[in-house]
Order: sequence, then C-alpha cells, then structure tokens
Amino acid sequence: MDDKTKIVQLTALAATSSSAAAETCECGLTVAQGGCAPASSSSASLYNSQLLGTVKKYEKHFIICSGTEPDEWGAKIDKDEGSFAQLAKQAITARKAELTFKFKLTNSDERSKGSEGTDLIVFPERIRYLGVTAETMPFIVEDHLVNGHVSERVKHEPFESELVLVCCHNNRDTRCGAEGPIIVSAFDRLLAARGLGEDKVMVRSSSHLGGHKYAGVVVVYPRGDWFGFITEQQVEKLLDNYIEHGSMVPEHWRGRMGIDKQEAKDLADSVTLAVETSS
Repeated sequence: MDDKTKIVQLTALAATSSSAAAETCECGLTVAQGGCAPASSSSASLYNSQLLGTVKKYEKHFIICSGTEPDEWGAKIDKDEGSFAQLAKQAITARKAELTFKFKLTNSDERSKGSEGTDLIVFPERIRYLGVTAETMPFIVEDHLVNGHVSERVKHEPFESELVLVCCHNNRDTRCGAEGPIIVSAFDRLLAARGLGEDKVMVRSSSHLGGHKYAGVVVVYPRGDWFGFITEQQVEKLLDNYIEHGSMVPEHWRGRMGIDKQEAKDLADSVTLAVETSS
C-alpha cells in the first residue's frame, strides 16, 4: 500500500492557546461540545483542552466482526463466555510476555463474510483476516503481534473502505449507549443521501474504545483519528470536513493511533497537522 502525506492547513490561531472555549450556557455544554454560549475572547485555539491527548498510545487495532448487536455485549467483551473476544484474549495472553507494543481488541457489529469462523479487521495494515478460528488465532498472535507481520497462514484480503467506529457499548457506559446509535443513524442517513456506499465509507457500532466520558466517541480509519463530544449535529461536519475532504476537525480531536499524549499536543501546537491519505 502506497501512502502520501497531505498537510492540512488549520485556519485558526493554533499557536496561541491550547485551551478550547470553556464557557458554558444553560444547555450545560461548552462551545467545543456544541453548546450555544459564545466563545470567550481568550479562546484562540480550536482545540479542546478537555479532549486533546486523551487517547492512550497504541500501535494496532484488531476489530472483531462479531455480527452481534451492542446490547448483546457484556461490560467486558473478553468475559463473554464462548465469545470470539474471549478466545482471542486467551490466545494473546498465552504470548503476552513477548509483546512489545500496545494494541486494541474490540467488537464491532460488522458481520463475518463466511459461515465458519470470525473475521478480524486490522489497522494500520488495512487487512481483513477471514474465518479466524480457535486453531488459527494463535497464528495471528505469533505472526502479527509477536513478529510484526501479516500472517500468511490465515486467509486475508485488503480492507479498502474508510471505517468509522462509533462506541455504542451500553453495558459498559450508558452515555455511549445513548449517544452512539444516534450518531450511527445520522452517518447512515447522510451517507445514503450522498450516494456513498460501504465500499467508500463503512460505519459500525463498536464496543468500548476508551474515554466514554467524552461520548460520543468516534474513531476513523485508516488514519486512526479519534474524536470526542460528537453529537448528531456534528456528524455532518465530521463527514464534510474530515472524511470527504481530509480536513481536521480540531475542536473534537482527541488524538491518533500511534502517538502519545505529548505527541498529540505537539501536533496541536503546530500550525499544520499531517493527515495520512491513501494514494
């Protein structure tokens, strides 16, 4: 896969203040969260200090195509008896001492393609392992997690769509359980109106991603940018600015796959923010 880096100019006084508008109104929301109070004159930066740098660094994301609805997921998906998440966690735990980087393992409501096994979508590699079973999951752990390369012992294919994950994990946190489905529906409605099919943009419900106090929580791959305080009203802006045109939405940006808290702040302090796009 060939990548190019497009530098997106942020049309704000991003070099001055790293705090976002903290003024609130009777709606209880800050301006950056979609509240209706005017921004104070000292809030020059578009970044929200509540959100910036709130993503713990991780290098890879393994997304389970569970084909089940969010209400069926327990508070901790790896504790769901007989689930693929439990199977995967057991295989990973067996090699835990050999792992050298952080990764995420989450459920999605995406369905697996075949009748046997469970599919796994992996970023940043942009691949989809097909029909993973108890017998083949250890191959993925050894090859992909321990040795750092895509496993050729498990059938896989490229994953070419943009993937929008929305936390809808009600049994983990009711805020995500309430906000998430509304956000998913808003995305689906707007994408359909624009004639954008799932070959271009796929939107899926996700189990706990991290930071449910920032609900609605949205992560967009392949770039791996995280957004918080997304509501139904902000979906169109996220779709217009970020997904369709590659421009950042800084007031909702939390961080990015592969960088830590300080690196996120360093990016925000610069006038430009690099956004990786596929060629």
